[in-house]
Amino acid sequence: MVRATFSQHGALFSAEEFGLVGLNDIRIVDGARGPMLFAATRGDGWLSAYDLGRTPGQSSLIQHWRIGPEFLQLETTDLVLREVGNTQQLFMAGLNNSNLAGIRLDSDGFGAAIDGSLSFSAAGRNLSGLSEMELINDGSTGLGALRTGGLVNISFGAGSTLNVSNIYQGAAMQGERATGIATATHDGQTYAFVTY
Repeated sequence: MVRATFSQHGALFSAEEFGLVGLNDIRIVDGARGPMLFAATRGDGWLSAYDLGRTPGQSSLIQHWRIGPEFLQLETTDLVLREVGNTQQLFMAGLNNSNLAGIRLDSDGFGAAIDGSLSFSAAGRNLSGLSEMELINDGSTGLGALRTGGLVNISFGAGSTLNVSNIYQGAAMQGERATGIATATHDGQTYAFVTY
C-alpha cells in the first residue's frame, strides 16, 4: 500500500471573488514555465493557472481564463492535456459547447501562461455530451465517455476537426455511463481502463 504524507500545506487563492467555487478538476502540467497547476471551476466559470513555486506550499496565481456562463453545466469539466510538437494544449471536456474547447499554453516561458483559445468540432456531433476524455500516447487519438452513456473513439483530424465514432461495448455494458477513463501502454500494447 502506498501512503502519502504531506509535510507542507498551502492554500490556493483567486483574484476573482468566486474563482475557486465549484472546483471540479485540477491538472498539473510541466510546461515551458516549469510545473503549473490548472484548476477548472463551474461555480463562476474559471480556468486558473498557478505557479507551483520553488518550495512546498508556495503556489501563486499566474492567470485566470473566463469560462462563459453559457458553457457551464452541473457536471464535471475534465481537463485533458495534449502535446503537439513543442506546444501544449489543454482541453476542457464537458462544457456545454457543441465544440471541444481548449487553450494553448505558453510555449516559451515568458508572457502569459495561456496563449489563446482553441476549438475543435466533430461533424454531426454535439460535443457537450462528453463527460470524460483520455488521450493515448502522442495525443492524436483517445477515448471519450458520453454523459448519456457509452464510449467513443476520438482522433484529431486536419485543422480543427475531430473524428468521433461510437465504441460497441457488448450487450451488458452498451449505453452504461462511464465515470473515469485511464490508459496505459505496456510492451507495445495500449490498454484502456474504464470505471462505471
